[in-house]
Amino acid sequence: PALSRAAQPGAPGGSRAQMAAASLLARGPPSARLAAKHNKGPTTAGRCRTRAPIVRGVRGVAVTVRASAAPAVSSEYEAIAPLQVLSTADSDATPCPITSLWDVAGGQTCVLAFLTHFADFDSWEYAQKLRLELSALTEQNIRVVAVGIGSHQSAVKFAEMTGFPKENLYADPSGECYTALGYEKGLAPDVPASPYVKLLLMCAGIGSPGTLKEVFRGYTGDKESPQLFQEGATPPRDLPASFSTAVFDIVGKGYLRPFELATLRLLNMIDILGDWDGLKPANEDLLLTRGGTLVMKGAEVKYSHKDKGILGYANVDDVLKAAQDTAPP
Repeated sequence: PALSRAAQPGAPGGSRAQMAAASLLARGPPSARLAAKHNKGPTTAGRCRTRAPIVRGVRGVAVTVRASAAPAVSSEYEAIAPLQVLSTADSDATPCPITSLWDVAGGQTCVLAFLTHFADFDSWEYAQKLRLELSALTEQNIRVVAVGIGSHQSAVKFAEMTGFPKENLYADPSGECYTALGYEKGLAPDVPASPYVKLLLMCAGIGSPGTLKEVFRGYTGDKESPQLFQEGATPPRDLPASFSTAVFDIVGKGYLRPFELATLRLLNMIDILGDWDGLKPANEDLLLTRGGTLVMKGAEVKYSHKDKGILGYANVDDVLKAAQDTAPP
């Protein structure tokens, strides 16, 4: 207050230097002004630590302007900041800057799920599990953004077939985000061979770590994972009218029963193959590209997972824990 009064024109003891200091204080630290200018939340410049400037008056009065700590900006955020994705909820396929999809400047928590292509088992299975958690996450002001490889039309069809909300789903037709984040390109990306041949080899575990183990888990069950189908609960997907989930109760309840996950995958496969051409990406080399998941706090990564192979998407429980630990109470 004393500085402000002294810096007013005509005030006793006022000087141009003191007026400049007061103006700088009012405007805030440089990183904040730069972020406001571009309306993009924290910037790369905001990460730099600089010595606090000193403004000296004619009478030797020193005023120190202390810059507030700038929000952290991760390399992943910087990688995708220039990129755009297509909104599935918009019939005109409006391109959206991907970093505009959550409140970066306000430090909002966001689950960024980079699915594989829209005709991939991984995308269906992962999206079906995430869909069941959307309401709880939204109540905690946690944004969920799913991005898949393919056209806007493929994304719309995917949303309609899986029940995943269009307002949470975006398309990346050329896989730019995946390249920027360094996600796996699949088996022998530089070898000029049919992507379908490579895909079959990956399904057999060649160049696709962990795939066979995960396939077998679908048949043998898993005592450490929750059951998928239970009476009175929303299933991960619609089931045929003639199908009864009670058959799994024969071997027990409260865990992932034998053949339970394999059944979900079989039902998904039937739907996918029935509309393969409408779901797959135009560039068939992208059939092999793997995805990943980021949990963001503003522009800072709090959790990161890169899929190593087919069926290697992030554990949903780990993603939920990371998001909820990051979000304000």
